[in-house]
Amino acid sequence: MISAVTIEDFVGFWKISANSYQKTYLQDYIDQFQDLRIRQIISADAWVEIDAAGIASKPKWENLFNGVEVYDNVACNERISMCGITETLKGLLYFQFVRDTMSYPTESGNVESLNEVSKRTNNVHNGMISAIRWNQAIKKLKEQVLPFIENYEQVKESITSSIDNGGGSYTINLNSTFYLSDSETVTIDGVEYTTSNLVENISFDISGAVIGLDFTDELAVWEPYKDFPLCHSLCKELRPVSI
Repeated sequence: MISAVTIEDFVGFWKISANSYQKTYLQDYIDQFQDLRIRQIISADAWVEIDAAGIASKPKWENLFNGVEVYDNVACNERISMCGITETLKGLLYFQFVRDTMSYPTESGNVESLNEVSKRTNNVHNGMISAIRWNQAIKKLKEQVLPFIENYEQVKESITSSIDNGGGSYTINLNSTFYLSDSETVTIDGVEYTTSNLVENISFDISGAVIGLDFTDELAVWEPYKDFPLCHSLCKELRPVSI
């Protein structure tokens, strides 16, 4: 199971007021639905890799789930922020829990003011709040997370020099290894290689190449989020709901 959202995350904008019994129930919801929603967003293949290694295993996973304050978006030619998958998951799980537990009195933690006193909000009101939270999460997913994935669909970096290590093995020198790790695929001059011995923003090794090559000034190309669906393949269930 990928652990992105915890009970402690449901505060502030995503506040769910719950007693000890409901907290156990909320944890059950997180355990049951969190991985389902993650797989719908990132695909089963990517989920398997992250589930095995953990979100913190690679910077590209950390940024995708936790968000980035600013990055250069090529499509709009602006520096923008990205909230992260975890933030959208809060809205999706909030909706799921509040919708299914509206018989309890404190699902959303909201009250209606009555002059100097107040009363707990009714189910219609709570249902509307949960639907709004769901729609806000879907909006963030489509307008922030998916464009981020699309922005880094392909990374290209010019090779500054290469070292022939013999036997078809080379050290590739370049100025950036952004979102690249060992055991990943890099394409150089139309040929795919597997990376090894990566030194961040300095070099990586490849093997199985033709002997006697010089890769200087060639482009190294990799796809950090190649296993992720883009906007056109977003799961049908992840759509705005009517209010």
